[in-house]
Amino acid sequence: MRTCPKFFLDIKREDLCEKLTLSSPWVYYSMELGIDGLRFAGGLGILAGDIAAQCSKMNVPFWGVTLFYPVCSTQTFEGKFSPQDTSLCIFDPKQIGFEKCDEVLVYANQDEIKLDVYKKSRGSSSILALSEPGLGELYQGEKESDHRLYQEVVLGFAGHAALKAAGVAPAILHLNEAATVFAALAELDSVCKESDDLNEAIDKVRAKTVFTNHTLVAAAVAVFSRNQVERFVYGNLQSNKVKSFLDMLLQEGGDKLNLSSLAITLSGNVNSVSKLHGRIATGQFYSSDGSLVDFKPVTNGIFLDRWVSDEILDIYHGNSVLDDYDLPKKGFEKIISGLEQQRLVDAKDAARGRLRAYLRDSRLDNYGNKVDIGDEVKIVSWARRLVDYKRPKMMFDKPDKLAEVLERHNMYVLISGKSHPGDEAMRDEIRHILSTSYNAPILEKRVHYLQDYDEELALMLVSGSDVWLNTPIVGMEACGTSIWKAMVNMTILISTIDGGAADIEPPEYIAIKGDFMREEVESLYDGLNRAGEILKDKDKWNEFVKRQLVTYLPIMSGGRMVREYIEMVLPKGGEKDEIG
Repeated sequence: MRTCPKFFLDIKREDLCEKLTLSSPWVYYSMELGIDGLRFAGGLGILAGDIAAQCSKMNVPFWGVTLFYPVCSTQTFEGKFSPQDTSLCIFDPKQIGFEKCDEVLVYANQDEIKLDVYKKSRGSSSILALSEPGLGELYQGEKESDHRLYQEVVLGFAGHAALKAAGVAPAILHLNEAATVFAALAELDSVCKESDDLNEAIDKVRAKTVFTNHTLVAAAVAVFSRNQVERFVYGNLQSNKVKSFLDMLLQEGGDKLNLSSLAITLSGNVNSVSKLHGRIATGQFYSSDGSLVDFKPVTNGIFLDRWVSDEILDIYHGNSVLDDYDLPKKGFEKIISGLEQQRLVDAKDAARGRLRAYLRDSRLDNYGNKVDIGDEVKIVSWARRLVDYKRPKMMFDKPDKLAEVLERHNMYVLISGKSHPGDEAMRDEIRHILSTSYNAPILEKRVHYLQDYDEELALMLVSGSDVWLNTPIVGMEACGTSIWKAMVNMTILISTIDGGAADIEPPEYIAIKGDFMREEVESLYDGLNRAGEILKDKDKWNEFVKRQLVTYLPIMSGGRMVREYIEMVLPKGGEKDEIG
């Protein structure tokens, strides 16, 4: 008799023992998968890495499929104000613990291209990374360029071939954003070899496929021309039925293929990554038949072992706040409220100390200097992928007012993040922020841009900062998991009511409010003043950060997210609502 993994028993789903196995796992395709040294650009890749790590901890059979990019970049500064990306090459995945296990072929632009397949496993979780020297770097070129389409075709078709060669047939086929849709098309091509009925084959693919959308603007999704599709996609298809299906979609789309519409058409499960995101996306995205799509929210969670300081995680586990799968235990609210204040203060102080030492020893600011911050100073951080809707310059709208607040509460501001190499508008914005700070004596001293944002720096900032700023335009942030990482580390959050932060009303953090930008700016400065007052009183701090945690811990749990995805695609009894 087969032994069922403990996790399945804990959620009273012994039926999953036969449905989700090492040979029929949850297969997750992502253009970036931020784990084990693989390159990523932002939250999309970090989320993928967190899901892989969470599945390994929970003993869930999982395979992540991604690309190993032979070219990557590091960030430096030209002068004091201009961030630059410098390319450097790493051609050996073995340096980060991956072993070559196979070779597969794809066809692109009339060429047959050989991809090396690398694998790394931990428990029930495995990662496949495909690579060849011409693959380039992550998100190379414009989103509708030939090279970007080539990368997406490699991920989908070569990834499918590599899994098949390994004897893996997905029980769940998960598309992390529309760029991964060729994995579902490859699956359809494979199913069509065994079925004479195209609609039946599509239904089989839809039954196992989930499409996770992170893009709130439908216009931001790539659309490729017939010529591009014929040169890069058709050569990888063996079924004439699938070619005819694709040709029909091109005709209906005016000789253009919208990857989002294709992903929706091939997915029986379509989800957003927060409740607000779901409400907005439902009114913006269409399937190939022109109908609006109902997005089911599965709010992004985080892998707590990866993002919580050791001292605070020990408190949570030692006091039975969390179970073995990072889900809050029954009565966790009362347990958190009763946590010893001094122990929390000491744990937070340890994280603060590590951040300060790290800045002194390991990081350069935009002036090329190490950052030395005294123990008495409070640290306010804004760090994430740099795009305009996240509004890094918002706090600098009134430099004199910001300087006054920072002086009053003895605060420093740390900024970090990377923009897309082609986003000159964001580079201009950073130059404006830094030149503004340089020309104001108080801000020059108290504002630092940290070079080369990465996972290590992110962990130091979310755990060691006193205040975390999150300033997206309301309605633009899909989720924004840095808010969870801050709150779970007892860091005060100041945020607009957007993304995952809007999942619960009223907010239990310091909310930035206002109908106009000027009102939001004033609200932000008021929030910094309020945070400064809270940080001066340990009792107020203790009460505030505990209330944040009690409210949002059930949402931020990566265990909760994994469970929701499994139960969405593989519901008990096999019954579920179909997506239109």
